[in-house]
Amino acid sequence: MRRRSPGRVWPLPTAVLLAAGLVLGGGIHLEERRARLALVERQVAELETRLARLDREPSSGAAGATEEVADILLRAESDTLAAAELQSRLTTMIAAAGGELQSVRILPAEDLAPFRLIRLETRFSGDHAALRELLLAVEREDPPLLADSFSVRARDGGEKLVIELAVSAPARVGESVAR
Repeated sequence: MRRRSPGRVWPLPTAVLLAAGLVLGGGIHLEERRARLALVERQVAELETRLARLDREPSSGAAGATEEVADILLRAESDTLAAAELQSRLTTMIAAAGGELQSVRILPAEDLAPFRLIRLETRFSGDHAALRELLLAVEREDPPLLADSFSVRARDGGEKLVIELAVSAPARVGESVAR
């Protein structure tokens, strides 16, 4: 009977553990994507309901209806212009909350018929009060901002925070503001 050397036993369990880790990681990623998709679908349904309500309600002429619809969505001639508007709004919100902007990155827009989802990723620093104020501002922002991802790291013994926030906003791109 031939004996196995101890060095040959470990590759198999290591490979099995590595494969299990990859499967688990893939499952977690898939579940996160499903949760994000469900959230975006709910938010789109809410926006469609609001738009349908505006279409049904009588208004004081076309100008009034245009103003109401423009308040619900970002509107721009291109994804780039919509991203610039979203960047301006987010930068203003960070400054108003007392944060210090470090970077903003425009992410690829996504099709979400009948809208485009304009996406940004930002990094800024501030204290706990700045973080609280920014989160409240994002929550009450109209047109709505959707927080896609969020991370906070403490610096200087917890006094200073480094915050990374990815947001998206539904937009009508390339359409005339008047219907």
